[in-house]
Amino acid sequence: MDYRDYACHTYSDYFKITINIMQLLHKICILGAAESGVGAAILARQKGLDVFVSDFGVIDEKYKAQLRAHEINFEEGQHSEDILLSANEIIKS
Repeated sequence: MDYRDYACHTYSDYFKITINIMQLLHKICILGAAESGVGAAILARQKGLDVFVSDFGVIDEKYKAQLRAHEINFEEGQHSEDILLSANEIIKS
């Protein structure tokens, strides 16, 4: 009997579970909600990351619609310090 397939399969499953846990625990905050910031947020969400977008100005309605469509939380008119400090990564767009 060949046990190599079983060992690889077990390691592969462990690796997938580890990545899923990391994705759930990894929070990204993106500063700026124009084209590049919203694009980065959508990509991060598609990769399974927890994303929050913050813009000190007013966010254009078309970008708000895209964020809502991808279920990405956002704020405008401020940068909330507590939210920013809770992020593992901050991306300035």
